[in-house]
Amino acid sequence: MTKPLDQTRKVIRFVLSGYIWLHALFLVDGHSKFIGLLTRWLHLSIAETVTLLLLVAFTFVSGGGIWQTTINCLYIFFFPFILMGKVLYYSGKLAFAIARSLGFRSRKNTIDAPAETKRENSTILSAPLSEVHETALKENSRVFLDVMTRPLRSWTVLWCLLCLSAVHKPVMWVSLLVLLSHLGRSLFRALRLALFSRSWLAQLEGGIRSAVNQRIDKLFQINFELTPLSELKTLFIQIRAYEIAVRFVKESPIFARATWGIGLSFIGLLYTYFAFLFSFAYFGLAHLSNVQLSWPQAFVSALFIPIYATNLPETFWIRVLAGIQFTSVVAIGIGTVLNYLRKRVGLLTESAQAMLSRLSEENTQQKYIVLQQKVEGVLDGPTGESK
Repeated sequence: MTKPLDQTRKVIRFVLSGYIWLHALFLVDGHSKFIGLLTRWLHLSIAETVTLLLLVAFTFVSGGGIWQTTINCLYIFFFPFILMGKVLYYSGKLAFAIARSLGFRSRKNTIDAPAETKRENSTILSAPLSEVHETALKENSRVFLDVMTRPLRSWTVLWCLLCLSAVHKPVMWVSLLVLLSHLGRSLFRALRLALFSRSWLAQLEGGIRSAVNQRIDKLFQINFELTPLSELKTLFIQIRAYEIAVRFVKESPIFARATWGIGLSFIGLLYTYFAFLFSFAYFGLAHLSNVQLSWPQAFVSALFIPIYATNLPETFWIRVLAGIQFTSVVAIGIGTVLNYLRKRVGLLTESAQAMLSRLSEENTQQKYIVLQQKVEGVLDGPTGESK
């Protein structure tokens, strides 16, 4: 199942790339007729049809991740050169096959005979097992389900545009339900990231603490006479770098300001992103309730929800959604995230102080001085001799 899906994706990518380049070169202009025909067949508006086509096209172009998306985009961008390379490759392969069939038939027969025997032997020895078939069937079903549901799980912005441009109520319902599922998933992930998971500050703290402790323990266990010079140099450079980093975290005000700046910028971007999503949900609910509400008004109300919450239409589901946004922003959001960030910065500073204290211990300093003299003495020796 995986191979047919990959082949289908490659064919769609090839056709899409060829059409885009032919349209860019003003050689083909069939999109208007095709979209018009598809619009009449599906009984949708032009905006709805174009958005659905973009969802399908982006789903196949995106592939299974960011790297596959990048590869597909580069494929489309360099499609003329790829096409030229494919033409040259298959032309050479065809010419080689023709020459081989005309001049080397006997050799071809001698080479193909062992291959057939080997294929027969492999067929006999590779008896399939029921467990292997069950595993393959489950994997194929999982891949097929992943591909078929990918348009519903991704491309949130396109679903927002479809909700904004929808004319027919069934299309509005589908786009709104998908948008609400994306909104709930994003809100759950943001709250879990902010409240229940280790932040990047905690990971930074744990990484620095573990690295410093490992290097100090190695410093006490190392034998300066038997250890190679390259290993001594590496240990000396690492300890010096960690000491500079710990002092920067503990003593420099730039680190605290930069941390607060990054945290506040992240909160601001996250808040604006959720206001953007909520605004489309408000617009869709108002449209389905036959209430007049433009998207700019919905976006301003969602962006300043603590102030303009009363300006939203007074329908039941809009009030519920506004209550969810207000609660997540006011009761859970900003204050909790700021307190969490303040605690993490304080814990990171305390950890830096503890690591700096261990680096400043008398035994550690004595070992560090011996290591420094050993490394710098060996480095200065050849220089002095050369002089």
